[in-house]
Amino acid sequence: MELIEAINLAIEFLGKQYFANLDIKYSQDSNKDLLEVHKNENKVDIRYGQKASLFYALALLKRHYKEKDINISLFRHFDANGLMHDCSRNGPLNIAQAKQMILVSALFGLNRFMLYSEDVYELKDEPFFGYFRGKYTKEELKELDRYASSFGVELVPCIQTLSHLYHVLKWPRFNNIKDTSYTLSVGEEETYQLIDKMLETCKECFSSKNIHIGMDEAIDMASGSFIYKDISLDKKELFLSHLNKVVTLCKNKGLHPMMWGDMFFKLENDNSNGHVDWYQFKGKLSDNTKKLIPDVDLIYWDYYHDNQKVYDRMFEAFKDTNRRVVFADGAISWIGYAPNIIQSMQINEIGIKSAVKHGVKELLITAWGDNGNECSVVSSYPTLALHSMYEFYGKNNKKELSKILETVTGDPLSRWVLLQDINHVREGKMLAFENSSKQFLYQDVLLGLFDYKAKIEFIDKYKTIKRKLNIASNNSKKYGYIYKTLSSLADLLSIKATLGVRLRKAYKNSDKNELKIILKDIKLAANKLRKFKEQFAIQWHIENKPFGFEVVDGRLGFTANRLETAYTKLK
Repeated sequence: MELIEAINLAIEFLGKQYFANLDIKYSQDSNKDLLEVHKNENKVDIRYGQKASLFYALALLKRHYKEKDINISLFRHFDANGLMHDCSRNGPLNIAQAKQMILVSALFGLNRFMLYSEDVYELKDEPFFGYFRGKYTKEELKELDRYASSFGVELVPCIQTLSHLYHVLKWPRFNNIKDTSYTLSVGEEETYQLIDKMLETCKECFSSKNIHIGMDEAIDMASGSFIYKDISLDKKELFLSHLNKVVTLCKNKGLHPMMWGDMFFKLENDNSNGHVDWYQFKGKLSDNTKKLIPDVDLIYWDYYHDNQKVYDRMFEAFKDTNRRVVFADGAISWIGYAPNIIQSMQINEIGIKSAVKHGVKELLITAWGDNGNECSVVSSYPTLALHSMYEFYGKNNKKELSKILETVTGDPLSRWVLLQDINHVREGKMLAFENSSKQFLYQDVLLGLFDYKAKIEFIDKYKTIKRKLNIASNNSKKYGYIYKTLSSLADLLSIKATLGVRLRKAYKNSDKNELKIILKDIKLAANKLRKFKEQFAIQWHIENKPFGFEVVDGRLGFTANRLETAYTKLK
């Protein structure tokens, strides 16, 4: 795609009316970090160092379209900054949606994009790799790579070469290289033959020389079938040996790897047995460990802490390795059907400030899809706006953030944050990963696992949330379907969330009149569940490939069956 075609697509996305009668001249500067936008009446000059800055300039023109004169001079603060979207927890983006997210990234001035792909990409002679998972063909990946390049966005392959490979290793075809359900058997020749095929696809389909090789959360390494082959195991030694072999394979193909950095700290800590403990690491890695770390960029990922001292301590340990350090924060989109926008941005800002303090020049936003990818994929856009603020201004300006967010997406921050309200029904400070809407949705009304959380006043709160989301749905030109999905869920929860509490109380009191009312409400809940499923299916197929929907479809089907059974038993 030619640059002018990409510019026209961006202008069409932003709205042609904002650029009517403008005479825009573009010139590229040798300073890759420079961005200047000058407007005098209808004459516009844009001087940019890299393409992604050019597209941010277009967003700025729309942002200030009512002003006759504009003189903006900005500089980029990071070498790389962008989004990683999880395509491996049921929800591989369809091509149209992936392209939109690349375009939106560029309009925020971000210059990197990753599709997290455990097995959802094509491998030569490996039909079971990504089987029934909506894997991307090589042609699709090449198409996305060309598209991203047109907007100045580096599409970086983001794969796994050790763990998080359950959907590969569940097939008998890979029994010979299976250590545990999730993790490859290190040291096996066949393991590296498979990894070589992974790297070959990445080399063939992506123009970037960078590659993300994963390597995180592999604490179960050498604890399955591997232990029957060698009873004298040093996990740290095995991990570093495996890493060096994978990095060598990358280098042989002209690829430069980056990886999640948690395993070094987990293996250095004898007491570390979970994915959170490594944040308690004190001091520095041992000289022997640092000596064995190959030429690989290390990603410090942290989506949890609101104390900058934690980030400072971990950055000091990462920087001590003398490897390039990347900071990855998170757009909390993995707790259920709704994101947690405000708290994820608050947490991320603390981490970014620490990253800047320690001279980190690459940022990554992770939008995971744990447990089903139920949340809309575009819920990460407010976090992209936050990164855009730090990219061009070096700090956050909340008013400007909302303005540029509205400029690019059509929705201000005040509208976006309505998406999280469905989880914010109780009093007091919310938890970053609070997901009551998911708990009340799937909870069996006869078993009441989460009934202790349900309060009768939630009925009115969900009704209010439904009304607000309905208004937002009508006002959002591009993303009304997302607000409509959560409005439908709020409508369902206004009945279902307290159904078990009411049912148990009436049953214990032998209140048959109330039980008759509850019978009608169970039917009503079943009807609202059906409508929610229909609306969620619309959202899913706008954003994702068909594969993966069967998981959520099955969960909602189970929920519907239990409502039907509750009705039969109660009657």
